[in-house]
Order: sequence, then structure tokens, then C-alpha cells
Amino acid sequence: MALLLVFLIAVSGCIAGDEFRKGFDALKSAAPSREQVEKGLFCSNAAFAVTSASWSNGELSVVIENNGNRDLSGFDITARSARGIITTGDGKTIAQSLTGTIIVSTADRPDDVTVASTECPSAKDTAIVISS
Repeated sequence: MALLLVFLIAVSGCIAGDEFRKGFDALKSAAPSREQVEKGLFCSNAAFAVTSASWSNGELSVVIENNGNRDLSGFDITARSARGIITTGDGKTIAQSLTGTIIVSTADRPDDVTVASTECPSAKDTAIVISS
């Protein structure tokens, strides 16, 4: 009987230990990594606005004002027209508090353009495209 009791205690201890380890592993994976925290802090200072978007002679000109607290490097530009969507990237850097212009070649006049930061995709803005 004592042997059975020792066996049951050992088995329940192993099960409890296994459950504890699984719970601990779940907590570790739920906690944000150092890289995620650093990127979150880095991106919290990213802010910009598309102040104008114009199309003329096959060129889309997008003016971006960096109104965040840090320089922005790299942008993803998505232009939508009746004929489809054009997506392109640009490695341009716009220093904080300054304005920059990105030129995209496109035969069709887009209806609107969305610009997102390559480094911080949640930082984005959309503008209606006008013809010049």
C-alpha cells in the first residue's frame, strides 16, 4: 500500500511539474521579446502625413511631411486606379520635421495613394490624387 501511495505521489508530481512547465513556457512566449519592445518604442515616434499627391505625364508625385520625432527611412507606396493597383518601395529618408517628395512612374492616373513606413508599417496615410 505504501508503495502504491509513493507511486501515486510521484505520478501526480510529474504531471504537476509538466503542467507547470507548459504554463511557464506559455507565459514566456506571450511576453514580448526585447526586439518587439524596442521596435514598439522606435515606431511610437514615427508619424507623417501625405500633404499632397499629384499626377502628370505618367508621374505620381507624393509629398510627405515627417511630423514625428525621428527620421523616417523607406516607404511603401500603393497607388489605386480603375485599372488596378501599383505597389512600389522607395528607400528615401525624410528627416524629422522636414518634407520630402517621392516620384513614382505610372501610366494611369491613380485615384488615391497610400504611403506606409517600411520600418513601421502601422504608420501610414492616404491621399486623393489630383491631376496637374
